[in-house]
Amino acid sequence: VVRPDGFVSVPLANEVRAAGRTCEDVRVDITAAWTREFRDPQVAVVLKRANAYKIHVGGAVAEPGIFELGGERTVLAALFEAGGFLPTADLEQVLVIRPDGPGRFAVIPLDLTAVLEARDTRQNLALRPRDAVFVPTSGIADVNTWIDQYIRQNIPISFGWSLDVGPN
Repeated sequence: VVRPDGFVSVPLANEVRAAGRTCEDVRVDITAAWTREFRDPQVAVVLKRANAYKIHVGGAVAEPGIFELGGERTVLAALFEAGGFLPTADLEQVLVIRPDGPGRFAVIPLDLTAVLEARDTRQNLALRPRDAVFVPTSGIADVNTWIDQYIRQNIPISFGWSLDVGPN
């Protein structure tokens, strides 16, 4: 069983890193460790079950949430799985927050407009387990939110207007 830290415990081999590696890579490490104790050890590493890792998608998307990462998935694919991005999304400022060691995170800025316009498809990054994708709102959406919260909801007057086309 691979622990959450990505290692497996193996007698006489101690801790062997398994996450993100092939069965053959793990087998070679265990064989090397066992060679110190046994003559010509024969080791087989078999994957019984692959656990699906989670990714998080939030911000200006239709259905933010936690999704299973059962195989390869790009940032755009994850956004589409989250119902697509909202009209208020700023696709030039998308962030991928990626675990980068104990208590550390790397923040990767992406311009998905460049991907959608086929200018730079490398920006459509392949996601890794425990990545978080954040789609911020555009500057104009932020202004509209500010006006709604600080003016419309706090001043007790109507900001509507009407046009009277009466008989005059």
